[in-house]
Amino acid sequence: MFSKKAQGISINTIIVSAVALIVLVMMVAIFIGRLGGFVGGIEDCVSKGGTCVANAKTDCTDNKDMTIIPGTDCPTTQEEKDANADYCCIRAIR
Repeated sequence: MFSKKAQGISINTIIVSAVALIVLVMMVAIFIGRLGGFVGGIEDCVSKGGTCVANAKTDCTDNKDMTIIPGTDCPTTQEEKDANADYCCIRAIR
């Protein structure tokens, strides 16, 4: 008869690869979940001690102790939306 000698992947290699893939997927899910919370904290004006203001020139930059923070979540409330409070004004650290 025919004598075939074939090489294949052992069952141990398949099991180890499957476990490693599951662990990798779980780690990615954990880190993505935590990074989502981190980004939310960065964008939050109030958590930085800031205030959403409508007119950055008169409400923020005319006061030498205040500065504008770009890229925040302003406006956050309906009142701020109605007042066009699009700028986050925060006390500068000196």
